Amino acid sequence: MLPIGIKYGAGLHQWDISNAQFTVFSRRANIAAIFYSPVMCLIKLAILFQLASLFAPVKSRMYWVICALSTLTIMFYLACMIFRILQCIPREKIWNPSIPGTCINSTAGILSSAIVNTISDFLLLVLPLHTIWRLHMPQSKKWQVSAVFATGLFGCICSIMRLVASIDLINNGDATYTLTTVSLWCDAEITSAIVCCCLPVLPQFYRRHVSSVVSYVWSRLQPSTAGPSMYGAGFSPRASAMVGANGKIPGHILQTKETYLELKESVSKDGENLKGSGAIPRGW
Repeated sequence: MLPIGIKYGAGLHQWDISNAQFTVFSRRANIAAIFYSPVMCLIKLAILFQLASLFAPVKSRMYWVICALSTLTIMFYLACMIFRILQCIPREKIWNPSIPGTCINSTAGILSSAIVNTISDFLLLVLPLHTIWRLHMPQSKKWQVSAVFATGLFGCICSIMRLVASIDLINNGDATYTLTTVSLWCDAEITSAIVCCCLPVLPQFYRRHVSSVVSYVWSRLQPSTAGPSMYGAGFSPRASAMVGANGKIPGHILQTKETYLELKESVSKDGENLKGSGAIPRGW
């Protein structure tokens, strides 16, 4: 909301902007609030599904707890989105209070939404930690795994600060100034939730993809030649690496036509060195 709201008074006191600016700011703030609900809902569902795959592969008690939390999450954020859409009838009254119409008590909606959101964040934090400390694993390993999931504590702090800012908004009514603070904490909460969702799979992603890329890049950065080999200047390091400890090239390597052509090219400058060693049969 902030990039599109700064031009229309975000961060300024409400009495320091024009009515036209306040109208545009209020309309865009309402649109941002509508989109906040499905975004947070999808992120929290992703976290819950990840917890289900890690800690509830079968239909245990944890599985049903996660199912219940997923259902409540969908219902809660759906209700929040509908509240933001139908906050006033007609909708134009949301950003233009002077026109006739009726509105729902937004104070109760804002406060209840912030409180329930904070509670759900703490539930998502406690749920994996409670399960981890009941597993049969070394104490040090429990601390390591808990540290990964404990990054969600920052999301809980952001949620609490959003609740405090929402209470401040209700008390002073300075929408353009206080709502900017609420928006900042909402952005921080969404960001931390995405990070928490990604952290548990990062080690596996690193082992499967990043480590191989790093190894490949490191190998390409190494010098292409390592000086003369034991078989002569014309014998490349790659070819010498194919020779076994007994000075022979294994049969399964020699059977590959491509490998043979490579070896033949590598010893073209001094081919007798390799033949004299007995690594390649005389008939070749």
